Amino acid sequence: MTLTSRRLLVAVAALGTGIGFILETVLVRLGQPVFAPPSSLGVALVLLGLVVPALAWPVRPAGTSTNKSASAPVNPFYATRVVLIAKASATTGALLAGSGLGVLLFVITRVIVVGPSALAAGVVVVGGAVLVTGSLLAEKWCHRPPIDSDRESEGEETKR
Repeated sequence: MTLTSRRLLVAVAALGTGIGFILETVLVRLGQPVFAPPSSLGVALVLLGLVVPALAWPVRPAGTSTNKSASAPVNPFYATRVVLIAKASATTGALLAGSGLGVLLFVITRVIVVGPSALAAGVVVVGGAVLVTGSLLAEKWCHRPPIDSDRESEGEETKR
């Protein structure tokens, strides 16, 4: 399994920005109230950005240790679950950060800037960025390079 592409995350964030900005524009054109994301969404994203690396913490020592006998065995199913959660969280965080950025851009480009809406959108952008960062960190901790069978067989021959 490969690491999440930075290009994909930037594309998803750009898509979210466009969707957020266009949604706000359409709502204003239709005479509807502007959508302001709740600040609690940003706080929840920050908390998730801290929980995802905490889930990967037990897997981390197995990948960073150079001494194979010193590291405890890792449940591969747990590690796989954490990697999938990290990948999904990174993409979701990029999308929500992008949509928050779209709302923020819409709000600050108006003649009358609504302070609480801009602040709430900014909190969502920061929360999404924290979620992406924490998810990428967790994914890196769980990533294992492919096993080279040639090196492994040479290592076994030298032990004999």
